[in-house]
Amino acid sequence: MKKIAVLTCLLLLSQLLYARTGTGIDFLQNKRWKEILTLAKTENKLIFVDIYTEWCGPCKVMDREVFTQAKVGDAFNNVFINVKIDAEKGEGISLANRYGVRSYPSYLFINGEGKLIYRSVGSMSAERFLNVAMNAKDESKQAISIFQLEQSYPKNKKDKIFMKQYLERRTALKMDNSVLLDEYISLLLEVERAENTNLQLILDNAPTKSLHLGLSLETLKKHADKLPELTQIKKENITQIEQAAARITLEKAVKEKDQQLLKKVLASKKTVQESLFDNQETVLLAYYIGTQQKEKFLRSSKEYLNQFFLKASLDSLRKEDEYAYQKELNAIKDDPNFKGNAEKEAWKYRHTVTLQFTNTLYQFSKNFVALSEHPADLEAAAKWMELCETITSQDVKYYQNVLPFYAEINAVIQYKLGHKGLAISKIERVLSLVNTPAVQKFFHPLLQKMNADEKL
Repeated sequence: MKKIAVLTCLLLLSQLLYARTGTGIDFLQNKRWKEILTLAKTENKLIFVDIYTEWCGPCKVMDREVFTQAKVGDAFNNVFINVKIDAEKGEGISLANRYGVRSYPSYLFINGEGKLIYRSVGSMSAERFLNVAMNAKDESKQAISIFQLEQSYPKNKKDKIFMKQYLERRTALKMDNSVLLDEYISLLLEVERAENTNLQLILDNAPTKSLHLGLSLETLKKHADKLPELTQIKKENITQIEQAAARITLEKAVKEKDQQLLKKVLASKKTVQESLFDNQETVLLAYYIGTQQKEKFLRSSKEYLNQFFLKASLDSLRKEDEYAYQKELNAIKDDPNFKGNAEKEAWKYRHTVTLQFTNTLYQFSKNFVALSEHPADLEAAAKWMELCETITSQDVKYYQNVLPFYAEINAVIQYKLGHKGLAISKIERVLSLVNTPAVQKFFHPLLQKMNADEKL
């Protein structure tokens, strides 16, 4: 009876400790780490530990924008014992050292024995944070934790069986496997690489951005005929998968300023003569702006646009538009399940290539406005936006969704060049064409600043 009474008291105490203070996560207050571990054992729950510091900006963002959401509270309050620990005060100092905390915020999921089950770091959306909680719950059911596997990795990195087990767990947890995946595939014989289980493992890493340019992708390309036998979240052909891998590799190259990764991306791309929109030149430009090489970007952009991009004739773009439209129209008509108006459904492809052309000019113009105040750069951007205006005026209905954005940047350029009247007329022109409350609201702050002669 005493044992039952003690257990009842503990459960009542835990309910009092978790008296709700509103929506969001209820964090346990004023308890020492030993007491928290005891409570975790009693309730058979994981402890969620938010390790923060007072000076950490992303920690404050999570406190303000994520931890307070009702759906986050619902997911955490019934499953975890939630605590906040300052890494620079009291027990937080030793706990941060014990669990190897090196960045903030860090999220630790620990069982009643004090064993680390799962961890994550950084500011993130509520949706991603809920995925972290789900991963922690899944990990708590595993006989061998992901951290035990990580500790075993240095000794077992040449063991094919271990590496596959390790990668399958990391893939399920949506961890970055870009390097490990190539390491594993390099251990396999060619006949093993062609096995569906290994091809599936490669393919499963594509949605998590772990499939980069390298051996794993080349293996998948070599056996692309087996794609229909594999499971995909969304159906993609090998070209789409390779394009995504190139994009992800470029993102990593930019983030790490890695010239070797950049060379891989460049080697995978066509020349500008072969592809107008996605080529070696556009990769270099993306790298320059991503690594904040402002002068290189501005100079190379003008060279690329003047020597190649702007030499594309509008007639050739229209022919490509027609080809894309007819291809989509035929596909719709051939679909036995489609019951609507095929022409209406395919209409969005009417100027799809030309729209890509104008969007590219718009993006370059935006970048020039953001990076340069030099009149020659702004005048160059003004010419690109004038061309966009000429093209879009030929089919206002089709381009109506992009017209406000084009007019905005065009107006900003003219205003910065000292042509206030022309700038306002650019906005007024679009308002006469697409005059909706949303568009009026979009332009209202800009017009106010221009009319007040404020600096943009």
